[in-house]
Amino acid sequence: MIITLLILFPILVNLTNKKVLKSRLGKVAEASISAILLYGVIVLSSFVVDWQIQKELSAFDLNNDGVFSGAEITPRQEEAFNRVMRDTGRTFAPITGAVFSIVYFFVVWIIISKVSWFGKKNESNNT
Repeated sequence: MIITLLILFPILVNLTNKKVLKSRLGKVAEASISAILLYGVIVLSSFVVDWQIQKELSAFDLNNDGVFSGAEITPRQEEAFNRVMRDTGRTFAPITGAVFSIVYFFVVWIIISKVSWFGKKNESNNT
C-alpha cells in the first residue's frame, strides 16, 4: 500500500495543480505537498497500529484497573504486552517519517524536474 501511495501522491498533486490550480504551484511546492502527505500517512499509520496493539492488550484487563494480575496474566497476554513494550518503531515513527519524507521530497523533486525538462526539450524539437 505504501508503495502505491509513493507513486500516487506526486501524480495526484501534479494533476490537481494542472487541472484545478491551473499550474500555479511550482515543482518544489508539488514535491513538498507530496512529502507532507506521505509524512501524514506514516504518522497516522503508526497511531493506528498503536491503537490496535493497545486495544488487544486491554482486552486481557478483565477488571479494567489498568494492572494485570492473577488470572489476567496468560501466555497470550504476555505476548500482547511484549508487542506493546518492544515496538520502538511506533515511538520513532515521527522522526523516521520526517527523514524518509525529506529524502522522498528530493527524489520527487528531481523526477518532476527531469520530466518537465524532457517535456520542454521535446516541444522545442517539434517546432
